[in-house]
Amino acid sequence: MTDGKKNQQYYAAQMAEQTTWEIPYAQWYHAKPILQDLHYIGYPLAGHSIMAIEVTSHRSGPVEMVDGKLKLHQPIDSLALRRSIEEFNAGRFDTAVILLKDICKPEAQVAEVVVELWLSGRLETEVEQEFVPQALATLQAHLKESPGEFALAELLSDAEIFEMAMQLHVNRGGDAESNHFLDNNRAIGWW
Repeated sequence: MTDGKKNQQYYAAQMAEQTTWEIPYAQWYHAKPILQDLHYIGYPLAGHSIMAIEVTSHRSGPVEMVDGKLKLHQPIDSLALRRSIEEFNAGRFDTAVILLKDICKPEAQVAEVVVELWLSGRLETEVEQEFVPQALATLQAHLKESPGEFALAELLSDAEIFEMAMQLHVNRGGDAESNHFLDNNRAIGWW
């Protein structure tokens, strides 16, 4: 049955049978399929999924959560940044927010916005409308210069999704075409 090509005869027979089926959504398909044998992937591949996983080397960002505590991974000379992280770890989030405002060194900027994002996620603070857009701008600019920093890229992706949900939540029901409850459900879906 395999003739050196594994299950080729079986799949060819299944594909031949499949050509007799009515194809759902056929009106949206190309007149000439790009991949003839896979024009409509049906029976032979039914119940299977095609997935891709990107494997990248782990490279810690400047600040990461380790065992429930923020940890500075890079030697950044900023007392305000170190103290802000200490206050965050001690659960004094309002003090951590105040200390972040004292950071002025350019080399601490990316680490600062990472801490800002962690503070934005705390229920005890109300800083997300200020901190998240600020963090997005900083991370986007930084990742253009350093695209291999995958931990920061993942954090940026999460922050972008959060910002989209936040904007839906904050601005829901703002125009005549909008529905407060539907917009709120959309925001929850993004969260």
